[in-house]
Amino acid sequence: MNDYLQHFDKGNPLQAAWFNAVIDALAKADPEALAKGSELDELWRSAGLSSAPIRQAQIKEKITEWKTLVKALNLSQPDASTCQSACIAMAVGDRNIYGIRQKLLQISPGAAGSPDAMGDVIRSYKVKYEFVPDASLRDAITWLKAGELLIVHGWFTGSGHVICLDGVKEVDSKFSFNVKDPWSEFNAPRWRYDGSSKFYDGFYSELCVYAACVASSSAYDAEKIYNRKRVDRSQRNMWVHRIKP
Repeated sequence: MNDYLQHFDKGNPLQAAWFNAVIDALAKADPEALAKGSELDELWRSAGLSSAPIRQAQIKEKITEWKTLVKALNLSQPDASTCQSACIAMAVGDRNIYGIRQKLLQISPGAAGSPDAMGDVIRSYKVKYEFVPDASLRDAITWLKAGELLIVHGWFTGSGHVICLDGVKEVDSKFSFNVKDPWSEFNAPRWRYDGSSKFYDGFYSELCVYAACVASSSAYDAEKIYNRKRVDRSQRNMWVHRIKP
């Protein structure tokens, strides 16, 4: 205990939280220990303070998370050209990624990533579906809270890339998006993929999704926006395929 107190810094919020936890534990174990006139109270007063320590409220993060109600698959894209097909496959529950790509190319030869072609293929699976060409982050957050699965395009690469959003997490009013990225985990600070080519199911920051999927028109533009560290949740420029539960 002496070692703890020797290094205690009341200006450090984590150490202040530790101190509060110790006070809580002591109060539960011996409620009279901190009473006025007790030995600990006298020691506290002799240190030059006017009264026994008053416990301050601990700072706790408020965390809320929502997950999709759509039963989606986890699939890696088999090559660099099949991100659209892999995301559709995850959303509709069809593991035949190359089969889906052929359907896309039949509808739109040479442009498998056409939003219209993607919409036609998704509709063929008889899922509850809607396409929105100019959504905002605020829209996406609302839809994810309702349990939807979203397929979005972003400038994660020079040619663009398609991923799924399958949840959202709020931590003290800041959001991050749970993604299913069929290629691998994106390294936002370096604005690149590191080459693992392995499916990633995890979180991308709101800033990353905003820069790639909403505010930019190229990977170069997206990186600059990311580095500016500003997000506008009301800005509309995000195309979203909404698969509903």
